[in-house]
Amino acid sequence: MKFAFPRLLLISFLLAACSGKAIEHDGGDLTRAEVESLSRGMQQSIEKAYPLLRHKVVNRYVDNLGQSLVSHNPEMPPLPYEFRVLKSNDIGVFSLPGGIVYLTLGTLRACEVEGELAGALAHELAHQQLNHPLLVWRKRVNSSREKKINFNFEGSFQGVFLGPDGALTYPEGMEQEADQLAPIVLYRAKFDPRAYAGYLEILKKINTLEPQRSAIITLSHPLISKRISWVKEELAKIPPFKDPTLSTQSFEEIKQMLKTAELKGKQSNGGIGE
Repeated sequence: MKFAFPRLLLISFLLAACSGKAIEHDGGDLTRAEVESLSRGMQQSIEKAYPLLRHKVVNRYVDNLGQSLVSHNPEMPPLPYEFRVLKSNDIGVFSLPGGIVYLTLGTLRACEVEGELAGALAHELAHQQLNHPLLVWRKRVNSSREKKINFNFEGSFQGVFLGPDGALTYPEGMEQEADQLAPIVLYRAKFDPRAYAGYLEILKKINTLEPQRSAIITLSHPLISKRISWVKEELAKIPPFKDPTLSTQSFEEIKQMLKTAELKGKQSNGGIGE
């Protein structure tokens, strides 16, 4: 199987092979091996800006939650999905072509019930299910046909990945599609789909009180108020089912673990994952 990807990702991969020289690409598809190599380049830049959390229990919990969502949604592309936690108090959830989904520790801490956390992951899985990475990157690659471009992922995270031309930014129409599909992803996994609206309300509150913490989301997505209206329209179409999951004991245990670690961290000038 072949994949087509956008200019920014493509260029990063080819630069690694060309020792930083300007490259010229014809806009053709990338092989799976090339996509994997390209994804590794993005990972290095992301995990340099936001180190991975070193806590086996929390990491296992988040990955299990993500894998459960995938398993209940058979239309997901057959990718080796991974769910990784970044050690940052910022609010951020994003995914790479190839199936890696990143979630910040701050997002986990901000969610009040498991359904909201699952909703944060469901949005990224909706992008994957709708093939948005392939569509966006194919267009960018083809737009750079016959142009020599010298690009890499060095620089600030915001400058490289966020903003209108950022490597993690989708067109507004695609964000609307992902927002409208996310509650369905939750519904299929037996979660209360209204929890996705709850997650967006959390984003709205944090963006009002601490806008710097939510910059990853706000600089790569449409206005949160607009997103909430899209989701409410979709929720009205979803039939109710008996006893949907809103939260679980596992989530409550993780939240308590994080509170305890945060308290100890303040006392010892350290923190979880140190």
